[in-house]
Amino acid sequence: MRKTARVWFFEVAHGNQTATWVNTLFDRKANRVQYVYVVPDTMVTVITLILTPRQRATHVAVRYERTSLSADANTAVRDMADHDNKAGPEWAAQINQFLARDSGS
Repeated sequence: MRKTARVWFFEVAHGNQTATWVNTLFDRKANRVQYVYVVPDTMVTVITLILTPRQRATHVAVRYERTSLSADANTAVRDMADHDNKAGPEWAAQINQFLARDSGS
């Protein structure tokens, strides 16, 4: 992760391209985090996380907004949106496994 002025960004392999991710919002008081990532000539994605404390747990609502940057990317963007709509339980399991490992439980 790199920081330039007040902007945090990092790069991630995305197929045969590189996606640049930027942390655009980190608001502890509002319990909101937002990232934007760009895959050149393919798509821009905005990911917003809203965290809500619930007793000894935290509920996380995730919203994806994707825009294709070319007509060739339209199908891939729709396919990713379909996957996102079904991925909540998978993501929850991955996060819970990480947290359990990290806490030594």
